[in-house]
Amino acid sequence: MPDVQYVIFETRWGPAGIRGRAGRVQRFCLPNQDTDALEQDLLESGPARFNQGFLPELQQAIGAYFEGEAVDLQPFALDLDDISPFTRRVLDACRSVPYGQTLTYGALALRAGCPGAARAVGGVMRRNPVPLLVPCHRILPRSGGVGGFSGPGGPKLKQRLLDLERFVISQAPSRCIPVQGR
Repeated sequence: MPDVQYVIFETRWGPAGIRGRAGRVQRFCLPNQDTDALEQDLLESGPARFNQGFLPELQQAIGAYFEGEAVDLQPFALDLDDISPFTRRVLDACRSVPYGQTLTYGALALRAGCPGAARAVGGVMRRNPVPLLVPCHRILPRSGGVGGFSGPGGPKLKQRLLDLERFVISQAPSRCIPVQGR
């Protein structure tokens, strides 16, 4: 089995973390917590080796995101092999929601081929191990508002991410920076 690695790196919003193996991401931790909490979160699913040079292109892309650039994170490969087919469909459908756009939980369920499964989709979003790469913050309740968010900082962080994307799009509506991921 390939060597599992992790990195904690600085962004404009604070430290963020990535865990993965063989160039694929297993876990991403949003900034909004201290370095010790990030490390604990990244090591929760088992041992990993710290490597400051792990996935440098992704580190750069995430840094650019928090600097206010419309970065496309879809090219980066995920290592989420131990999930159900339903969860895979939902995460894949969520991953296709473009920067600066939103969907309701019901619309995401429909996009994933599971009409009427909005609550189950909400459960998948709540357990999303790779926020930003699977942009669960872009999924909103039909009733309005931002709904819940399991990331550190809860709904306030979700709103902040949405506000950042809306601001960036308002400044340059057709500009999304493609990145070369794996």
